[in-house]
Amino acid sequence: VLAILMLSDVLRSNLLVLEGAFDQNLLAAFLL
Repeated sequence: VLAILMLSDVLRSNLLVLEGAFDQNLLAAFLL
């Protein structure tokens, strides 16, 4: 069970990082 929880935490943090990068790309597109 711990492995699954750790895996979900890693996936969640990766999704947050991807979402942050996506937001930055959107901001850059608007600024350009």
